[in-house]
Amino acid sequence: MKRWYHQKPLLRIVLVVLTGAAVGVELRAAGQDPAQGPAVAVPQVRQFRPRLPNYYSQVVNPKQRAAIYVIQRVYWPKIEALRVQMETLSQERDQRIEAVLTPPQRTKIAALRAAAKAKREQKRRGAKR
Repeated sequence: MKRWYHQKPLLRIVLVVLTGAAVGVELRAAGQDPAQGPAVAVPQVRQFRPRLPNYYSQVVNPKQRAAIYVIQRVYWPKIEALRVQMETLSQERDQRIEAVLTPPQRTKIAALRAAAKAKREQKRRGAKR
């Protein structure tokens, strides 16, 4: 069964525009420039640590191990830059999603997150005993 917004492309466009406008209003209300998007924390870049893939240590010799580490070192900056970019985009996405919520909804989400965190901590304490 098709949803109404799949059948009516004009309504889809209006929905997207209104959603974008709402995000812009929320960002302005929060004192941020909508053109720049929400402020996001800069993810920390990790240090390169050579590590063999699973089970390789059982089959490679020292020369192969060194070659694998060289290959990993060549690809590390590219992979790390993409990881940082993905983390930044995820944070930006999450902030924009949260900007759509009303203040009471944000409060409810914060309470649900706190309850889930407390439950995880309680579970950890029980596992340590």
